Amino acid sequence: MRLNSFFFMLLLCFFFPRCEEEEAFELPEFSTSGKNTFGCYVDKELFVYTRGSGVLGHSPISGYYSEGGKYLGFYSYANKDRFISITDSIVKVGFKHKISSAMYEDNNRYYRLCKDLPSEYCLLKFDKENGIISGTFSFSVKNPETGEIKTITDGRFDIKINIHD
Repeated sequence: MRLNSFFFMLLLCFFFPRCEEEEAFELPEFSTSGKNTFGCYVDKELFVYTRGSGVLGHSPISGYYSEGGKYLGFYSYANKDRFISITDSIVKVGFKHKISSAMYEDNNRYYRLCKDLPSEYCLLKFDKENGIISGTFSFSVKNPETGEIKTITDGRFDIKINIHD
């Protein structure tokens, strides 16, 4: 009898696989320790790094600083079809200012920073010695072909960066 119960349970496992829980994603908490986090909302839809993000061997979250060119940039893929990039020449901690350059890509539809709409970027930490940048951002982007505008809000990042002299 026990042998029959064992085979019955074994058959149940094959014919009724377990349901896997979907991984819940949420906006990363604020941090300034180089956790390599990036998140925001694009038209109220969550944009965060998910496993398998990144394209053609690129890291899904990355940043860089060029001492010679005096610019700072960072980007993140939410998945292989969605990408946000921000580049700025102002590298001053605690100073809120307009973003000078940003891009959003969604399924090969490209959007550029809409400079006539409000944008804000604030660097909360810039640690050249340990290669860490942290901060917040919000801005709007516009598709040059269709005129469609996307609003990016509640942005935050805490990224290990590459430093170039």
